[in-house]
Amino acid sequence: MKTTNKLIMFLMLSTSVLANDIYVTQSGNNLILDITQSGTGNTIGSLALPSSLSGGNTDFTITQNGNTNELTFAVNGNNYTGVFDVTGNSNVIDFKCDSGNSTSGCENVTATITLTGNSNTVNLNIGENNDSTGTHATIATTGDSNTITAIVDSPNSILSLGLTGSSNTFGITMSGSGIGEHSATINHTGDSGTFSISQSGVNNKVLDLTTIGNNHSVTITQQD
Repeated sequence: MKTTNKLIMFLMLSTSVLANDIYVTQSGNNLILDITQSGTGNTIGSLALPSSLSGGNTDFTITQNGNTNELTFAVNGNNYTGVFDVTGNSNVIDFKCDSGNSTSGCENVTATITLTGNSNTVNLNIGENNDSTGTHATIATTGDSNTITAIVDSPNSILSLGLTGSSNTFGITMSGSGIGEHSATINHTGDSGTFSISQSGVNNKVLDLTTIGNNHSVTITQQD
């Protein structure tokens, strides 16, 4: 099979600020990577943990507009299609996809993350602890100072998170080795909420949560 790698990078550097760094290390086949950065202080990867792609059919689109955005990712392979779109200031996205496993348990992963606002932080770990097959994750935030941590290790998981507001904290864990589907759909509008969501086990787990208001404290555990 013929291997095709394609990299397209477009950078706009401010004359007053020199910092706009990209670190990409890729190895493998059928890679299409489009990167667009505009503004000042944007980075993709870091010296401590450079962005890295390895193997499989990877389709990547990253767009960053604003100031002091940082996106660090490590993908190990199989089939992955991801779109990261960041608009605002001081946003941080840390994405991993079975980065420590040379055989890769990532399988088929589709992740779409959109951030609009300031000081948002998203840490999404897929397949870091166990194999994750057919995972679909969608995270969208609008507002300031939101923190989202999602750990997706179950083989059949669908995560969709819609967030509008400021100073919200989300901790989401999806784990288990069975054939059942773990599905979480969360929509929150408001400020200063704390959410802890856990799905584990071998059977189907379905969560559809919609909340409106401020200062919420929500803890939900679904397990066999």
